[in-house]
Amino acid sequence: QLDSYCDLLTAEIWKRLKPTKTYPNFGHAIKDPLLKATLPQMMSVFLLLHDLRLQSTTAHPRSLKTGMPTRRLKHRDFYNIRRDLIRAFDEFESTMAP
Repeated sequence: QLDSYCDLLTAEIWKRLKPTKTYPNFGHAIKDPLLKATLPQMMSVFLLLHDLRLQSTTAHPRSLKTGMPTRRLKHRDFYNIRRDLIRAFDEFESTMAP
């Protein structure tokens, strides 16, 4: 759910920074040079979160890169990036909020 929220938030940021461009899929948007330059902390943490979701059984039954079975995510996976997510949302608030 958090990855989906971050996708929605990135789409809204995309509309502000690139109003004439079509929003790509989330995996490509978080690697965009303009978004990474504007919100470096946020985009790097969103990439970590997205990569974590891709390891989840809810995303795909098998890894798209290796073909190995994916796993059930644990609470510790979230706890490992929670502090970085807080910093990322702080960066968004100080940079993009009206």
